[in-house]
Amino acid sequence: MFPDLSPAAVPDVLRCLLEYPELRQVLQTLHQQNCQPCLELRVRLKYCETHLPASLLSYFHNLTKHPPAGCRTPLAIVTPDGRCLGCRGSIPTAWLPRIRLQTALYVCENCGAILLPVNPAIMEVCDAK
Repeated sequence: MFPDLSPAAVPDVLRCLLEYPELRQVLQTLHQQNCQPCLELRVRLKYCETHLPASLLSYFHNLTKHPPAGCRTPLAIVTPDGRCLGCRGSIPTAWLPRIRLQTALYVCENCGAILLPVNPAIMEVCDAK
């Protein structure tokens, strides 16, 4: 869990975590093609960077660059029966209500992925990609 994250901030942080990698990739591609990225993309990336706690952003970058053994993805959804979709490992049952209610952010003990709830708002962001 990330202690520097207030329960009220978790839903927004989850949205930023889902958008952040794609925004970076799009901006990097535009830069490589010598294209000027639109202001909206840069503003959204800046918003995500400022709303993600430094410890979480650092963990995410490290996980992306140097994934631990068994970690297929830096972000993994928790199934309704309490399994991480990154590694299929079990999640402690005490965590499940807080993950589902988006009041805490946890990391899978088995693979290190940041755990996301099965949630309509989260799925909307995933579907939009």
